[in-house]
This record gives sequence, structure tokens and C-alpha cells, in this order.
Amino acid sequence: MTLRSLLPAIFALSLAATSATAHALDPIEGIWQWPDDGALMEIKSLSETAFTIVLLDSPDLSIKPGTEIGRAVSTPRKGSYDASISTRDALRPGAKLKSEHCVISVTDHGTLVFKPYRTGLRVNILRLFPYFRRIRPYYEDSRPDDIDGPRRISPEYPATIHPVL
Repeated sequence: MTLRSLLPAIFALSLAATSATAHALDPIEGIWQWPDDGALMEIKSLSETAFTIVLLDSPDLSIKPGTEIGRAVSTPRKGSYDASISTRDALRPGAKLKSEHCVISVTDHGTLVFKPYRTGLRVNILRLFPYFRRIRPYYEDSRPDDIDGPRRISPEYPATIHPVL
């Protein structure tokens, strides 16, 4: 037997082993880069529905590469995830842990959109005064929601197959 005759068998065995240990990536999995400051983050799965968000590289030198900055859980809507992401101050050594809640959506062109939300009780102090409640300041932001966000740099969008190591 020569090596040339064994190559098809070796190739078939390696292909079978690869397909047994590979799974299709979820749309959120991969390496993402923020266009404004070049920060890199990786989103990888912990289970079928849970994901971890790890900072790979950041222009802020006080945050170590490889720091877990958040977690995400898939929602019933395809391409939408409920996430809890640590604030920049909470990632510094010795800081109190504070996280922001948001919904992450994966767009058709391979970017992430973060939509923050709040939970809890809110009290309006101005309601205690009889005439001040008629004048309420409103914050207006007409900037579209989906123009800021990281772009997928690896694997190329759409995700296909990724081997599990």
C-alpha cells in the first residue's frame, strides 16, 4: 500500500470527523469590529441559546483583552437577542459592577444594532409641584437607530459552518 492509495480514506475520515464536530453558527456568533474606534469583540456560544461577549482589543488600555463584557440570550424573534453588557467604568479594576440592558439585532448586511431599554420603578419629582408638571422637557434625537454598530469581520456574513474545538 502506498501513501497515494491511503489519501482518499484519510480524507474521508477527516471529513467525517469535521462534520461530526461542526455546527452551523448562530447569526450573532463571530468577531465584530466597531468602526469608530476599532475595538474588536467576539461573540461565542455557551449553549444553544446563551452567548458570551468578550472584548478582544480596545483603544482603552485600562481594559484587558479577553475580558468578558456581557452575555446575550436568544429571543423568539430570529436574529434578536436580549443582552446585558457591562459599562466601561465597571470593566476597570476595583470598580462596582454595573450593566446596561439592551436588545441586539443582527441586520441583513452583517451589522449589529443595540437598542437599550430600562427596567424598574421611575418616579417623576416634578409631579409633586402643581404647575411645574405642565412644562416637561423632552429629549429629542432624530438620528436613526441602525447606523451605529459593529460590523462582522469574521466569519464572513452569512455564517456557514464553524468547527468546535
